[in-house]
Amino acid sequence: MYFINDTLNSHHINCNTGGFPNLRWNRNKDFNTFIPHKQTHTKLDLGFLFSHLKIYLKPTNKKQNLFLNNQAKIKIVVFWNFYLERQSKRLIKLIKKNINLNKNKENVEIYFVNNDKLYIE
Repeated sequence: MYFINDTLNSHHINCNTGGFPNLRWNRNKDFNTFIPHKQTHTKLDLGFLFSHLKIYLKPTNKKQNLFLNNQAKIKIVVFWNFYLERQSKRLIKLIKKNINLNKNKENVEIYFVNNDKLYIE
């Protein structure tokens, strides 16, 4: 999920990527530009804000303030898990490559959200 000034600008869903056993995260060349093109249009496009999501994010280190800086214009939230560990790593690698396309060198904050508990419960 790519947010610009709190507003969701682009998001990608693994179910829509195609490919097995390797998900083709960039199958439509969406990640060839910074910010990536939207993979699909959903109800999330209608006013979903980073501030809506951030209240649910918890740091792994309880003494750490997760939003200490919180100054970046662009925020990227990556949901990952060990269930799809290889695919998660491939996605993270693609996002890092995508950030390097940031020609304006705007500040970017990345939040990695582990969602393994969703598969356990």
